[in-house]
Amino acid sequence: MRNKKGFTLIELLAVILILAIIALIAIPVVTNIINDAKKHALKDSTYGIIDAADLYFAKNMKSITTNLEFDCSNNKCEASTNKLDFKGEVREGKVKLFNDGKVSICIENETYAAYKNAATDEVTVVKGTCNYSGDEYTVDELVSLKDFNDMKQEYEDQIAELKQTQKTELETLKAQSSTKVNLVNLGQQVFVIGSHTKTIDVKSITGYQNLTAADFLVEITNISLGGPANDDYNPSWWNPGVSKTYNASTGILTLTGYCSARYGRPYEEQNVSPKMYDTVTVNVYVKTK
Repeated sequence: MRNKKGFTLIELLAVILILAIIALIAIPVVTNIINDAKKHALKDSTYGIIDAADLYFAKNMKSITTNLEFDCSNNKCEASTNKLDFKGEVREGKVKLFNDGKVSICIENETYAAYKNAATDEVTVVKGTCNYSGDEYTVDELVSLKDFNDMKQEYEDQIAELKQTQKTELETLKAQSSTKVNLVNLGQQVFVIGSHTKTIDVKSITGYQNLTAADFLVEITNISLGGPANDDYNPSWWNPGVSKTYNASTGILTLTGYCSARYGRPYEEQNVSPKMYDTVTVNVYVKTK
């Protein structure tokens, strides 16, 4: 009687484990290759459309007196009865041909968007969707969850550092002052870049004519930023704060809320302004002389 040979359970498990490890390594590599191919194909199509727009202008420059905007879809780019002849694939996008021959373009596929403005020759491809709201097309770039969490953590660290710095300044101010520090609580106010101010009349303080802006300390006790989830506003892109000026002749302290752009904010968002979601709670201290 012959002995039947086969694999033991441990051998089968070992084979499955090896296959799982190979898949774990191979899948990201294959995914990156596919994504790179999509990006290169989109960039090549964009350059092809730009060449077609240049050729169209060369043939029709005498009759082009205004800017032309071509709508692109299903591998066609057309503006009324005019069309661009190009090789490549395009799912959706727009091409603006200016009357001086310059070209602005933004086209996209299911994941990436490729764009170029009139002042440059280089095509940029990023994850996101095209924004056609201005004369120059831009891209609303997508931010990964990891990048968002990193920006959120950096923002929270900056707020903590700001509070600690102001706490130290306040303690120093109290230690140096031989008189009682007067506290005025402004409560909660909403500030927007350079447009919302709060004024405090300090003429009731003896010697207000001799005070300067340096004698006032604005302590930010709470900052709340952020718009709706579907808005083009990301609180991690802004540094909030309150600036102060003082007019000694009138005894008026003026506080102005501001939000300045943080380093690392996506280039496409350079023209986005903070919305009316910024609330800043402050306490104001004055050192009498």
